Amino acid sequence: MTAPRPADQAARRPAGPGTAPESPSERAARAVERMLRPLVRLLVGRVACIYVIDRLRRLYLEEARAWLERTQPDQRVTRSKLAMLTGLDTRTISAMEHDPDHESLLAHEVCAGSVVLDRWIHHEGFQDADGQPALLPVMGPGSSFQALTARAVGRNITVHTMLDQLVESGNVRIESGERVRLVDPVYRPVRPSELTVLDAGSHSIARLTETVVHNLDAEPGQGRLQQDRLSRMIPEDRYPELELRARELIEQHIAALDSLVGEYECHDLDGAAAPSGVRSLGVGWYVFE
Repeated sequence: MTAPRPADQAARRPAGPGTAPESPSERAARAVERMLRPLVRLLVGRVACIYVIDRLRRLYLEEARAWLERTQPDQRVTRSKLAMLTGLDTRTISAMEHDPDHESLLAHEVCAGSVVLDRWIHHEGFQDADGQPALLPVMGPGSSFQALTARAVGRNITVHTMLDQLVESGNVRIESGERVRLVDPVYRPVRPSELTVLDAGSHSIARLTETVVHNLDAEPGQGRLQQDRLSRMIPEDRYPELELRARELIEQHIAALDSLVGEYECHDLDGAAAPSGVRSLGVGWYVFE
């Protein structure tokens, strides 16, 4: 079984013939891509890129401001400093500062399907006499599904692509005469069966990242434990057995840690609001291939 090569060893390894060693900036860029690629794989088809970009800009700004306030408490936080830390231009920063409570992209705009449904429900041009989402012809000017799609998400997504997606998701039904009926106003880019997995996984990703951040700034001997092990030499026919035994071993570790933590917990603090002198300790387990 092998562990990933430590960063200091990777930095010292000789470059191949005719190649220059990676610069610190290049290594940082590769690290960013390693972290982001599986997240992007998770989000594709579930969350629109433009929504992620908007949230990322705002999070960059929030974290940069918090860092400056923490490390330079006696100095004013300027847009110039924020621009230096985030790479955002000062006009973008100014626009976000003048609109801190109203996100430029709302939750219903997390993906194209939800934007279309929201416009159908809330805009008079696509409602019937009772103010309900109207039965729309697929094509045509005015109040049609074609016009709805164009006004909601522009012309980058064709009407048939959007219609196929909403039929597949169960939000709309095509009736006789090529008319579209809204049957479920809630677009679900994540199936109900996926929500628990996504919630648990996002917390695990966030916690692992917090540990990495802590270790980057930790004093010698103060870093948190963060390791993994990987072998690329498992015969295919023995893989199921190893996976089962690894699961059993991890379950034993989980039970042992539950017992250990139970020895130290103070249950008199149950229900106390943010008690002082109390800290959290967590350990995560996961299997990867």
